[in-house]
Amino acid sequence: MKKMNTFQLVVVGIFGFSVILALIVFSTQDPKTDDSKIEYGEVLVWGILPERSIRSILNGIDLNINVEYEQKTETGLQQEIYRAPFSNKKIPDLVIFPQGEYLNYRIFLKALPKFQAYPELAVSERDFMSTFIEQAEMYIEQDGIYALPIVVDPMVMYWNRSIFASNAVSEVPDEWDDFKLLVPKMALIGDDTSIKRSVLPFGEYVNITHVKDIVSMLIMQLGAPIVDADRGNLTVNVNDPIENVYPGKTALEFFMEFSNQSLPTYNWNRSLPSSKDMFVAGDSAVYFGYASEIPEIQKTNPHLNFDVAMVPQKRGADIKLTYGNMVGIGLLDSSQNQFGAMKVASLLSGAHGDIEYPLLISDGLGLPPTHRALLSNIPDDVHMSVFYEAANVSSSWPDPSSTQTDRVFETAIEGLLSNRFQADVAITTLERQLMQIITEYEKENRDI
Repeated sequence: MKKMNTFQLVVVGIFGFSVILALIVFSTQDPKTDDSKIEYGEVLVWGILPERSIRSILNGIDLNINVEYEQKTETGLQQEIYRAPFSNKKIPDLVIFPQGEYLNYRIFLKALPKFQAYPELAVSERDFMSTFIEQAEMYIEQDGIYALPIVVDPMVMYWNRSIFASNAVSEVPDEWDDFKLLVPKMALIGDDTSIKRSVLPFGEYVNITHVKDIVSMLIMQLGAPIVDADRGNLTVNVNDPIENVYPGKTALEFFMEFSNQSLPTYNWNRSLPSSKDMFVAGDSAVYFGYASEIPEIQKTNPHLNFDVAMVPQKRGADIKLTYGNMVGIGLLDSSQNQFGAMKVASLLSGAHGDIEYPLLISDGLGLPPTHRALLSNIPDDVHMSVFYEAANVSSSWPDPSSTQTDRVFETAIEGLLSNRFQADVAITTLERQLMQIITEYEKENRDI
């Protein structure tokens, strides 16, 4: 046999190595991971997000999947899901549920499947916590994860630049106690105690927009979760002391101080318009509202000279917190295509690292995303940069019945205004009533 020269040996060696490498690649490659070859079928999504914003995004999904979206009203969505299995209409696979309404939709949801054949669609608890903001952890329960977050609407402080400038105040407060000095300086109070200009609209129930959320935020900033959802186990804690401070009582006393005519901080009463209308008219220095409200404020009064800032915190706080309303997407227990539905939910939330679609939704709605990777890239927009910062520290508590809990907070505030009881009695009553609501919710829903 003729011997090969050095060049021939090198060529044969390279060829042999290439053949071996190709065999290794093809033997380890799983064709199931190629999305372009997977048939995901048809997926029907019902939700409360605007159809004009969501439909174009869903139509842009370049996969073997047919996604339909139907926008529903917040008041009618729950009833339609109830009736869906008994109607002749197609049963939805996914639901995008309203802000703060997770508990009301929990009974319809199925824990996200593990998908042994397609593990790339599974979402582990570890990955969930690493991917999304902490507020989303209310979706984690003992037997699995029941929803994925999409966007969050954080509460911020709107402030009137003209009022602050005309009173030679160059910086907005970053601590609540600062308002005790600003109110006497900036408020305009008539001799008859009528209020011509408010600074901090606190102390009433009937005309303060988002009053329950504001009081909740004050309590939570002091360390009490109000209703804690530890992997589905709901416990009420409004006033357990932390370093000799009772969060519920302290927060409620501070909130009520600004409607007390005997105090120098008096600057609000129930004869005034709503706190939102007062601010939009240019007659209030600050307003506590959600990021989603900015287009309405700009449209209602195009000449209002305002900006946004983070909500103040308690003095010396190491950890910031604001209240936030989070929109989530969940897999319905009645879904006929759980595999395809999970693919859509994963894409819209970015649960598996693809941030294209959650960014499109965030931009389309003008709200910050819940995805940590996106929140780390703060936009240049002057308002959205604040909204992103607020989204990182947004929090809330699972509310089983907004109508019932609204009445609980109303009873506490109105009771203090009428001097029927003191703050400690008001907060004890509030806590007891919340416990009753939670107990009734668990009795009605957990065993379904």
